[in-house]
Amino acid sequence: MLRRLVEPKYYTCFSVNRYGKGHCGAERLPADQLETAVLDALLEVFADLDLVTRAVEAAANRREEDDQHLRDELNAVTRELAATEESIDRYLTAFETGSLPQSVCTPRVQALADREAQLTQRCADLERDLARENRTVPDGEELAEMRAALREAVSDGKPAVVKALLEGLVHDITVEGRHRIVPTFRLPESAETPDHGSNVGAMGGSVPPTCHHAKTEVLIAAPSISLPPTHAKVRRTGYRLRRCLTW
Repeated sequence: MLRRLVEPKYYTCFSVNRYGKGHCGAERLPADQLETAVLDALLEVFADLDLVTRAVEAAANRREEDDQHLRDELNAVTRELAATEESIDRYLTAFETGSLPQSVCTPRVQALADREAQLTQRCADLERDLARENRTVPDGEELAEMRAALREAVSDGKPAVVKALLEGLVHDITVEGRHRIVPTFRLPESAETPDHGSNVGAMGGSVPPTCHHAKTEVLIAAPSISLPPTHAKVRRTGYRLRRCLTW
């Protein structure tokens, strides 16, 4: 995670801010340069149909593997739910026939009813996850619309717009130094302006909405980028930034 210093504007490793320079040798990265480079990389990624296609196909393959685990869990939860419902029926029958006193029956039935509600909700969640459709590969026209929406979103240069854009579309960034920075982006659902309830709000521009559901989101690793050299000392080992461009 990077935190932005007040003056001048830099991104620096969280460990430096919290524990001091002795805990991390990472150099500071100029905020304007880094944001511009990431935005440029984002536009380049959405211009590369082959790269986007491979990312969508990889996401579909991961989804198939995940779905099998979900189906197995759904089967197990369904069996437990049926057994819980049968137990409730047995307790109620025993109470009605007088073989089980109310003092014993009531707390047990209540506990089973609570468990039944939990299992019912879990079944609904699993069924909803399994019903999610895989992303389709956008065509060249759709990618062009996404790029146009991105350019519109940052055309006025307002920090709030850039921040919302990067928070919504940047999954993480691996930094080995200013010579090698590898961002991973999320593929937007569309180029349409989202409503106020979406993950990325419309703030002075059309910010493409994203899907943050782990089972369906498409992640695209961009080619590495670099920043102009400075006299700053470069650390040798890398670090990873997740939802990094916040301050």
